Amino acid sequence: MALPMNEQNLIEKLIIESHLSVPERHALPNRVARFSVIVAQASLVLERDGWLPPGRKGISEFSGALIERLDGGICRTRVS
Repeated sequence: MALPMNEQNLIEKLIIESHLSVPERHALPNRVARFSVIVAQASLVLERDGWLPPGRKGISEFSGALIERLDGGICRTRVS
């Protein structure tokens, strides 16, 4: 079942997959990804999954930045 195309779900998809289709981008308010929503959704993903992007833990060939949520809510970044 597909999630509704509301702003929060679209931004979460963007954060996780690094891509939105043209219809998804057009569904964003004013066709803009608001920074405040990006931060809020990134926080939710980190709390839920522990990593951002999720599923990348231990993948050494990943190119980009990883954020890991540690105990106590502290976050650590890894850039490759």
